[in-house]
Amino acid sequence: MSEKLVVKGIVLRVTPTKEADYILTLLTDALGKVAVVARGARRKSSRIAASCELLAFSELTLYQRGSWYYLDEASTISLFDGIRQDIELLSLASYFAEMTECVTAEDEPVPEILSLLLNALYALSELKKPQSLVKAAFELKLLALSGYEPLLDDCAIFHFGSVSMTADPCRTATLSAARYARQKGKLVSFDPNYRPLLWDDTEEAVLRMKEGIRLADILKVSEEEMQLVTGESDPERGSKALLDMGPSLVLVSMGAKGAYCRNAVCAGALPTFDVPTVDTTGAGDAFMGAIHFLLKGKTAEELRALPEDALREIVRFGNAAGSLTTTKGGAIPAMPSMEEIRSCIASAPLL
Repeated sequence: MSEKLVVKGIVLRVTPTKEADYILTLLTDALGKVAVVARGARRKSSRIAASCELLAFSELTLYQRGSWYYLDEASTISLFDGIRQDIELLSLASYFAEMTECVTAEDEPVPEILSLLLNALYALSELKKPQSLVKAAFELKLLALSGYEPLLDDCAIFHFGSVSMTADPCRTATLSAARYARQKGKLVSFDPNYRPLLWDDTEEAVLRMKEGIRLADILKVSEEEMQLVTGESDPERGSKALLDMGPSLVLVSMGAKGAYCRNAVCAGALPTFDVPTVDTTGAGDAFMGAIHFLLKGKTAEELRALPEDALREIVRFGNAAGSLTTTKGGAIPAMPSMEEIRSCIASAPLL
């Protein structure tokens, strides 16, 4: 056994493995984000079980064997009990953990982000601060710490989602930013990323998502979101209904079935690539980011008139990026290179 290391960390994700173990994704003070094997943690008699719960903040004793860290001992500092007693708070806190995992790289300490997450959870659990205010503050600060402060005047594409539209003041700020981007002649892109537990009711969610759709030049939805907004389960009819709401380009992501695309000139489905999937986290973001890369510099009118061959090449590029992202763990660390995307398009079989 290697030398033991004592760190403080919070559980961002819990993955059951084998008969009684967990693989924990932790954000720690000294190591940054790491994957840790917690042997026997699923047994009722385990002394480390409490510290292996999602969002548990603990002092942890680790040792390393090969490329893996293993949990030896754990002492819980806080379980944020006030959050666990309320399903809405737990949903929001889980969203904070997911966002934190997405923007952090492995083995890179980020004490400011760890502090931000802990403070946000404390504000929800102990201070009983309004969810909408904590959510808005967390999102804006996390983006700033991650290097994504909004610079609308200089951006090529402004992209937003409905998660920041669940309540004011974040909703008003989001819609105002989208309108400002349109006034400045920027392409506006919208992905609803619908999360039911963050909304008071479905009708309100649909109403707000339609607001976002009407502001968008590029719209990306899942099949479920398409059906929720349009009432159509068929991508041909559903994408047509969405296009009629105002976007120049509609993209419907269909998981392993690929994607359906539509503009004023053409429409059709494109299969995705057959790759060994490990973790689907970030696949949709990679798909959309790759498409943004190819669309930057174009106008809404040009998107509306893209010929079928050009549009299919763009969506194929996005499918390759999304597929490759599923072959590795995490989100940002799994994003493929340009060379990997081109190789996938050239040689990977289609599903």
